[in-house]
Amino acid sequence: MMSDDTDKSTQDLLRDHNNFGMIDGQVVFLKQGKVAFLDDNGARLVKEPHNDYRIQTKPHGHGDVHSLLKSSGLLDKWCDFGLKWVLFFQDTNGLLFKAISASLGLILKLDSYIEELNKTEDAIPEFVNPKYKDSSKTSFKSSTRLECMMQDCPKTLSLSARVGFTVMDTWLAYSPMKNNPEDVAKVGCKIADPVIEEFNGQEVEVWPRIVWEPKWALTFANVKEKVHGHCSISQRSTLVIKGHNVAIEALTLD
Repeated sequence: MMSDDTDKSTQDLLRDHNNFGMIDGQVVFLKQGKVAFLDDNGARLVKEPHNDYRIQTKPHGHGDVHSLLKSSGLLDKWCDFGLKWVLFFQDTNGLLFKAISASLGLILKLDSYIEELNKTEDAIPEFVNPKYKDSSKTSFKSSTRLECMMQDCPKTLSLSARVGFTVMDTWLAYSPMKNNPEDVAKVGCKIADPVIEEFNGQEVEVWPRIVWEPKWALTFANVKEKVHGHCSISQRSTLVIKGHNVAIEALTLD
């Protein structure tokens, strides 16, 4: 599922790489719509920076995947093909494939999933999740929006429905993708601002490059045990950690 922000670039990427080995028709593209940005608790709309007559918008959230699967007819095609199970995942967490094999008995059964979507008209509950600048809760760190989440599908079930979930340790199946550098700096690390560079026609933020061998650290706890003091790493720097017993004390790297 894509939006206007990612549709063309995603399809171009797959086409340029021959679908990474998949045959034509094996990948289906669904595009969701956008909703308006909200600037404060009064739900004031946000204008585009360089156009007073356009409203800033953002995709409605990954919860739209349910309605798009239904309205596109893809679920009926899967049933006709004899498929029995549905798995949803988010592409920002690459480690999830380590957990999928342990969850094979918990994935949605296709026929039951379609039946429930027919009951609820594939509507997923919406919410607003503002990030406030301080405890006064009067100003947002950034604009917010109405959104919905893919994993909120069970909320459409009746109160008598039996719903369970499985929680796995973060070291196994979690990749932090939305850490805030400003908040990280408060705990003793100075992280330089990124620069914008272009790769395959896509602009990305480039931060310092930091990599280490698995034998140095496998978990968050391992990293905390081996990094101490105030550290500073410039944007242009690259840090490669090799070896097991390597401790970092008050590192300044430029």
